Amino acid sequence: MIKILKKIIILILAYILVLSNVCYAEVNYTGDFRSLSDLNVTIFMDQNYRDLKVKDLVVIGDSYAVFFSYHNNKAFNYVVHPGYKVKQIYDELVPMYKGQHKYVFLFIGANDFMQKTDIHDFKKDLELIVDTFKDKGMQVILSSYLKPNYNTFISYFLHFYTVPCEDFDAVVKKVAVDKKLLFIDTSDLLTTYGFQPNDFIHPSEGFCKELLKRVTKVIKEDEDAKLSPSYEKDFYVKMIKDMSKYNDEINRVSEKYFNKDQE
Repeated sequence: MIKILKKIIILILAYILVLSNVCYAEVNYTGDFRSLSDLNVTIFMDQNYRDLKVKDLVVIGDSYAVFFSYHNNKAFNYVVHPGYKVKQIYDELVPMYKGQHKYVFLFIGANDFMQKTDIHDFKKDLELIVDTFKDKGMQVILSSYLKPNYNTFISYFLHFYTVPCEDFDAVVKKVAVDKKLLFIDTSDLLTTYGFQPNDFIHPSEGFCKELLKRVTKVIKEDEDAKLSPSYEKDFYVKMIKDMSKYNDEINRVSEKYFNKDQE
């Protein structure tokens, strides 16, 4: 019996080792790119845009964005770094971006709740990133938070602590409302397509491809809306209406963390 238990433990440890390498391995890209090996940053910038499906979009983020970029190769420009928290993205990735696209999709934040970033700092750094791109005249797109799959034994073993993922998700929604941003709800995509089958943490290929369709749709609708002379007013009215479904979440997280800061 003891020998069997030892074998089981060895197998579990071996699987964890393999899984950790899968989770943080650098994705091999094809196409036009350059890799900043000293920072492990992959930057893809195709200035002629002829092969790009979404020529006015740049995606900035962590390993979630790596998989998003990989599964939609050459669909847009991206600046990504696996394992980075929002503050690291603000301090290092954002300054690297020298372009001027109309839209930036921030696919970020997963590492913050997994590494227990203070939620006040998370909100502050996210707002700094948003303000930086808004000052450039770019429209920022945020999406709902993706919670890693803790239902599997191995994922629970690796991440044995409980994290307030719902609170981080509500903060992202609050920032989207406060800063008047475009927002994409991905909760149904996660239910339908799930995570990578080899790590249960990163979004699956189906998820990434459907998310790109959703991002493209949001950009097209926004571009069409800009043809109206009352765009600014219409945008605000539509944003408030679309985001009203999240009012309870936003109010809850505001009361829990931020309203007391203003007293």
